[in-house]
Amino acid sequence: MSLASLCVLAGVAGLSACTARLPASDVRAPSAAVKVLVVTHPDAGYVKALTEALNADAALNSGRRAVQVDVVEVTSVGETTASIRRLGSAVNDYSVVVTQSQTYARAVQLQVQAVPIVFSGVDDPVKRCLVDSVIRPGRNASGYMHHLHSGDAKRLQVLRDAFPQLKQANVLVDAGNLAAKSCDPADPYWLGSRDKEQAPCAAGERPVDDYLNGLIPANELLAAGAALGLRLNFILVCRSADLQTVAHEFRSRADIGWVVPWHGLFAENRAAVVDALRSAGGPAIYPDRRYADMGGLMSLGMLRDTTPDRPQFLAVKQVLAGRDPATVPVQSPRGFSLVVNARTADALSTKPSAHVMRIADEVIH
Repeated sequence: MSLASLCVLAGVAGLSACTARLPASDVRAPSAAVKVLVVTHPDAGYVKALTEALNADAALNSGRRAVQVDVVEVTSVGETTASIRRLGSAVNDYSVVVTQSQTYARAVQLQVQAVPIVFSGVDDPVKRCLVDSVIRPGRNASGYMHHLHSGDAKRLQVLRDAFPQLKQANVLVDAGNLAAKSCDPADPYWLGSRDKEQAPCAAGERPVDDYLNGLIPANELLAAGAALGLRLNFILVCRSADLQTVAHEFRSRADIGWVVPWHGLFAENRAAVVDALRSAGGPAIYPDRRYADMGGLMSLGMLRDTTPDRPQFLAVKQVLAGRDPATVPVQSPRGFSLVVNARTADALSTKPSAHVMRIADEVIH
């Protein structure tokens, strides 16, 4: 008997929630009464936490069976589109489709109009064509964004406060972070294709031009850096294998700091990013405390929230309770935190300032 069948039987019997993992190559229609489809890169922790949160919600589960969560694991936009197409009209049996990636969310949205979509892992849902506005989405999608307004500028500030002697900061840029030119479903971006008008990606230092500003707000960061007395250098990264190469060019330069934005390539390769920048020898600041857990020096990002009512899950609960996603405001983090890894700091030739160590929300020893 398949895992999906076992899950359905558990729901019928009124047992605790069961999670069925449906491979992208073998998506099958569900048959339980309350169904959630999660389309995500492999992340068992997220799926487990979501399932537990939904089934722990007394109001949501009052008078009905436990929620069934089915999972389709994908690693690309193309896989997402193919999986939803294989599911066909059976996708309409689900109460909501949940995604953990902005490109996966848009791929689902282009295929599914009648089912609510709840996203996370999104920096700017308006720019990514998922909603009309953050306050009133106006479409069949809402969710959670981890966006920290002017986040990289704030990271520059913290880096400067921690290491006043710095004269230059290198900003890593994911070449795959290019936004779509339009929200037209025919835009090659939404089909998983790279912008064909651009020359082949060349990793390394990149001058500020229209292309770079399409990947990151480079001009805004230049202004922020100038106000701090920091010269900025933008380093383009095409693939994870480039990380050690670009870091090697600045090896043993303790007077140069590093800023890592919340770009997809870096989030998917956190350990490789941390290893590369630690080998470079200069201080670095990251957008997510998971980097600090892996040995990164500092992170400034969203507050870790593991409560059952965390904002990440709020839109899912509201949609399952009957709210139209077009009227559910996009959620944002309840706060942000600065985390410092003391072991990594001790290994640097120059230590972070006492001021930053005092204001850190958490110090990892």
